[in-house]
Amino acid sequence: MAQQPPPGQYPPPGQPGQPTPPPPGGFPPPPPQPGFGAKAGGAAKAVGMSIVVRIVIGVVVIGVLALGGWIVKNLTGDPDTAKTGDCVTNAARAEDMKIVECTDAEAAYKVIERVDNPADKGTSDDTAQAACEASADKGATDMLWQEDKSGNIDYVLCLGPTS
Repeated sequence: MAQQPPPGQYPPPGQPGQPTPPPPGGFPPPPPQPGFGAKAGGAAKAVGMSIVVRIVIGVVVIGVLALGGWIVKNLTGDPDTAKTGDCVTNAARAEDMKIVECTDAEAAYKVIERVDNPADKGTSDDTAQAACEASADKGATDMLWQEDKSGNIDYVLCLGPTS
């Protein structure tokens, strides 16, 4: 039977399966670290790719929403997109008006002229009338305007008969 060393002491070096004894008065060497010497940054690369993917997804979502807004505004007959020569339905407010084909039975007016951001003439009515004065000789008989949230006129549609 092999003799065991007293507690706290190591067996003589060279015996199989035994750790190397620490140097006199020192601590034993630390165990080797897994992956020691391997390149760092695997986790950092994954985080970096995750951020890039999130940014790309965000840009795509914003683009889809913007395209959806453009489609709704331009393909639903929104009067904000009305231009000279378009025909519109009859409505008391610009928000309720729709652009339609001039041959459509609902077509009540033809846009003789569109004036964007007209010069302020005091009241909205005065500003819209001044904007459409030059269109009277082209057949404009009515007008409709859209105000922004501040009460300033965004645009005036100078309207005349469809025929």
